Amino acid sequence: MKLLIKKGATLEQIVWRRLKIANTSEHAFKQEFPSEPLEAFVSTGCNIFDAQTIHDNLISIDNFKTITREMLPKDFPATLKTWLNNGLTIWNLPKLGTRYYIGVDTGEGIGEDYSALEVLNANCEQCAEFKSNKIKPYAYSRIVRDIGIFYKSANLVVEKQSAGHTVVDKLFNEFHYRNMYSYMEYDARSQCLLPKVGWMTNQKSKPMLINDFVEMFETNQMIVKSKDLLQELKVYEFSDGKMNAIRGSHDDLVMAMGMAIQGIKCGINYR
Repeated sequence: MKLLIKKGATLEQIVWRRLKIANTSEHAFKQEFPSEPLEAFVSTGCNIFDAQTIHDNLISIDNFKTITREMLPKDFPATLKTWLNNGLTIWNLPKLGTRYYIGVDTGEGIGEDYSALEVLNANCEQCAEFKSNKIKPYAYSRIVRDIGIFYKSANLVVEKQSAGHTVVDKLFNEFHYRNMYSYMEYDARSQCLLPKVGWMTNQKSKPMLINDFVEMFETNQMIVKSKDLLQELKVYEFSDGKMNAIRGSHDDLVMAMGMAIQGIKCGINYR
């Protein structure tokens, strides 16, 4: 009820809503009388992530306070200060002895898809988030490096398709960042399996990534603090045999969080 009042509902409207639900069901009510455009969609059954779990998380989102400049430690990278609460959101500062995992998705930096990253600790608690559709891949690689080092040389799971190749190459070969997710791939030239740095999203790996995310989220094994991420979960659907955001929406944070979870799942890669 508090959420409805916050959205501007009157007491009379709330009473009317309860009478309607009593005569049908909450599911049917949301389909016929959505309180927002997205609610009509998530009640159709196409959404991959459970609408009620998303709703419950959104209600408690204000309980999580973000870090301000005055709260930053002395070793906070100067390159990140201009991004704080302007693309970079921090809820938990790094702690000594805690392991961190960062999922990294890369856009082209031309105002369309976002470059996004999610920071999780070993308990699957969301600690930080970065999101920008204006930053070029070469500059984004420095942001990823600095956030990774700040979070105790976190394990980076970097999607390497398209612009992600630039980020993987710079992190590993130019910045010599070594705590990165890798996988084994058969090399025809050497006729053996060789390690490849980065995460490859394909028909096999994407369902695994999303299904692991769904399980962690819907069984309350993780703590999500980002409203932007929850909004993306609302519009993430299964349609025509594919998992994607609905047309006109984004899923960059979803993919970044999924990769961070894979980092935890494959924790043996932590150095």
